[in-house]
Order: sequence, then C-alpha cells, then structure tokens
Amino acid sequence: MRPEGDTLARYSMNLLPLEQRRSSSASLLFIYSYDRCREALERARRREAWHPCHGLKMQYVDPTTGDYPMTIASFIQLLPAGFAGRAYR
Repeated sequence: MRPEGDTLARYSMNLLPLEQRRSSSASLLFIYSYDRCREALERARRREAWHPCHGLKMQYVDPTTGDYPMTIASFIQLLPAGFAGRAYR
C-alpha cells in the first residue's frame, strides 16, 4: 500500500513516472485540491484575457491521458466581481 499523498505527488503536476503504463481506464488522479486549482486560476487571472462568456474556465483532466477524469467533463471557473458575461448561445 502506498502512503497518503502518493498519488498527488506522482500525478498532480503534469508529471508522470518514466515507465508509467496504464493498467485500467480509471483516472489515476481523482483528487483535485481546491487550493491548488484556485491558485492556478489566480495565476491565470493575472496574465490571461477573460473569455466574454465564461470568465476564466479551466477543465479538469486525467494527467495520464489529457482526457476527462470521469465520463463527463468537469470544470472550475472564476468570475470577477460584477462580471456580466454575454449570453453563450
């Protein structure tokens, strides 16, 4: 059994062990720390343009495939105070 935090240490920073081989279709990382995700949004907030409909929106991914970590897409989003985005449709 691996120690607590092992999965985050191995897979959470877009790094994989050199000889990593997938043994199943399940995502190896299924804990997406709010603090780390919020930090990524804050860094993006300082350097990227806001999308007129979505503000800042980032997609969660399985770091071994770049695909969705679940069978549905999941996102984290940041909207500035007073954001009045255009209608998306």
